Amino acid sequence: MKNWFLNSWFIWDIIQSRYATKNMSSFLYPIQALTTILDKTSIARLDLAVFSNQYDVNPEEINKIGNGEPEPELELLSEVLRWVWSHKAKVVFTQEALEHLFNEATELYNLFFSEGIPLVTIDLKWKLARLSVAVAYLTLSTEDFQNVTVEKEHVEIIVDFLKAEYTNTGLNILAKETRFEKLDLQDVRLLLAEITAAMENAVDIEKIKEILRYIVLQGRVTKDDLTLKFSLADKSQLRPLLSALKTANLIKAGRGFYPEAKLIEAYKISEGFKI
Repeated sequence: MKNWFLNSWFIWDIIQSRYATKNMSSFLYPIQALTTILDKTSIARLDLAVFSNQYDVNPEEINKIGNGEPEPELELLSEVLRWVWSHKAKVVFTQEALEHLFNEATELYNLFFSEGIPLVTIDLKWKLARLSVAVAYLTLSTEDFQNVTVEKEHVEIIVDFLKAEYTNTGLNILAKETRFEKLDLQDVRLLLAEITAAMENAVDIEKIKEILRYIVLQGRVTKDDLTLKFSLADKSQLRPLLSALKTANLIKAGRGFYPEAKLIEAYKISEGFKI
């Protein structure tokens, strides 16, 4: 019973530390705060995310007497919502809206896709479609309340909003830093040459290939694993090698060392570095 309690407490402590709400100023990019409250699967399910912190609005703007009535259009919002939720209207996309939606879905994916924060995924067209329909409904894009027409301008409103919001929070920069281009055999040869040169030939290229194969196939290795299996000297060989691999974005450190997507891609293309 004691061991069960200790293990449960340890697991809960990990969860709490991982998904603890933090101020956005605690992160290099505000978008990274999202990972402290949602896991990757939940993030991918979001149609959009909006970010704000305590510095976005001055307290003077909030703590003042109102100087007028709300806009008349807002009073109609409850009626619009009832109409939307009745599901009586048929949604129709114009051809121009569809073409624009598909083009923008591709552009947004290329600009904002980040594996670690998958707000913008390969199926983004569905999210853009739902959000564009919402704009068409709320702007009363209808003549008879039996059909709702989604125009190109409705798609543009959503696209402009997403671009501004995700750029302001750094998702585009994070995506660029964590993305690698598709490799070919020449790229793999250059990677191997750069690693060998960075180590000043302290480890020959054939042994480097063996080590890379081992890291990919094991999925996780430790310093002791590499030292014992490949007889590497800690200061003159192992440390420079790990440094070179991390610089080349081929491995990442955690409780050991793990292959990055770039290393796995290089392994596949070269059929296990048989070049």
